[in-house]
Amino acid sequence: MRFTPLISTLSLALVCLAQDQALQITATLKTKSPRIGEPIVVSLCMKNMGALTLTLVMGNPARNLDFTVLDQNGNEVPLTTDGKWAKARVGFRYFPTLNPGAEIREDVRLDHWVEITKPGRYSLRVKRQSTPDGPIDHSRWTPSESNTLTFVVMGKPPTAQSTKTTDVSALLSVQLVYPDGKPLERQSLVMRPTTEGYSDAVERGPFFADRDGKVLVDSLVPGRHRFVINQEWRTPTFLEFIVPPKGLTTRATVLSQDTSTFRPDLNVMVVLRTKDGAKLPSLLGVTVSNNNDRPYTLSATDLVLYSIFHRVFPPVPHTGLEVPPKGKGALTLTLDWDEYCSKGQWCSTRGEDIEWPGPTVDNKGIYYRVGVANCYSIGVPLNVLQEMKKRRVE
Repeated sequence: MRFTPLISTLSLALVCLAQDQALQITATLKTKSPRIGEPIVVSLCMKNMGALTLTLVMGNPARNLDFTVLDQNGNEVPLTTDGKWAKARVGFRYFPTLNPGAEIREDVRLDHWVEITKPGRYSLRVKRQSTPDGPIDHSRWTPSESNTLTFVVMGKPPTAQSTKTTDVSALLSVQLVYPDGKPLERQSLVMRPTTEGYSDAVERGPFFADRDGKVLVDSLVPGRHRFVINQEWRTPTFLEFIVPPKGLTTRATVLSQDTSTFRPDLNVMVVLRTKDGAKLPSLLGVTVSNNNDRPYTLSATDLVLYSIFHRVFPPVPHTGLEVPPKGKGALTLTLDWDEYCSKGQWCSTRGEDIEWPGPTVDNKGIYYRVGVANCYSIGVPLNVLQEMKKRRVE
């Protein structure tokens, strides 16, 4: 028999917000009727209640969130082994911005980071740092505190009772290594979720390696998950893991960067066309010409489509196609935007240092550039059905 925790809807949604605190943090319990040994997932909603744009500190929860969890006797609950390990590492942070009135959500599997091993009533408060948008000045960071979330954790279910896999979330721990097997000790590494076709899953993360080359991905639904590392390189690393309900600890090799001294210098031109009977343009006529006296051969990840929000790798690689030398003609081909939407590999560009000439989003659509060897066309407006629904076009 399962018991429903005695938590009122009002107490779950209660927000404690000081007058001078522009960042409102609301913690709610996402896991219904949690039990010992089952996931305890807390959903955090960060909303900018002020008049200025805010910059937040994000990263692994144990390092960049200040948890205070008390048991029913008022004693502070200690961190788990993973929590202590992650908190002791400097790790890599990223700094998303939040416009006035905007909000960002984050799910945290609390039992991965805090040692909740006994049934009973618990309370949680969370702090996160923010600052008015501008230069990253640590002297200006201000902590904001969430509401007090009270929840009850029940004892373990009877052994005969099964747990639905769909209710389970898992932890993925990846040790990144060089091709020779040595730990890849670089904090700048970012592991980004990818999906075939656009999906909300690409908005999770990015996930950063610590100084020992270890990446933790929290609150994953068990199953197949794909990621990309060094997505801006000519040789990005694509990874795929099958994560069981109990989680996965594994190693992954990161490809080395192309160290060739040759730097392609290409002109990429794009013309939009409309399919017969269609109302919106979805065909991209691409012409690639060369400013060098040697030809350029396309790699598997060339002809990527790139916006300020996402990269979309081609659904079919164009490996081996050649851009002739300067003055010897050009490479021409047609890309089908519908194929990129349904079969391309999507990932977020959040946290990238993006320079973007011209418009990015307007009532015509979201602007994408075609990329070949880090040479890009101007942006052209494309209609992204699922994505456009999520973004208010000014």
